[in-house]
Amino acid sequence: MKILLLRHAKSNWDGNTDFERTLTDKGREQSASIGEWLLAQQLRPDRILASPAYRAKETIEIVADRANIERDKIEWVDNIYNAHPDLLYKIIQAQTVETILLVGHNPGIETVINMLDNSATINGMGTANLAIVDHEKRKLIKIVKP
Repeated sequence: MKILLLRHAKSNWDGNTDFERTLTDKGREQSASIGEWLLAQQLRPDRILASPAYRAKETIEIVADRANIERDKIEWVDNIYNAHPDLLYKIIQAQTVETILLVGHNPGIETVINMLDNSATINGMGTANLAIVDHEKRKLIKIVKP
């Protein structure tokens, strides 16, 4: 299984609750860039599991639109928001598809990358960074930055 882990794009700190934070213009540009990269690579997830937080929703909706990925592949998973890395790991392990995309938040995303590849030492996964992991080889293939 190929695992794609996407941290939400750059968001505002404009007084909304953490859950309601929206993307900045830069965040929308980052999301579009990642979507265009996925399209150019012909990398299409079979399933997308995403945090329902507004910034994660905006991120994946823009990514999906730019990558020509059907929105019906997106599942909003409440417990991805503020999830402990062990829970994210279990969610990933339960998948049976060829390619999964999980959209979430730090520090969970970078911790899960390190769990999936014990030799990885990810520290500081930026907004809208996309990690690609080969699950069978337990190997981080690359990190794509917008």
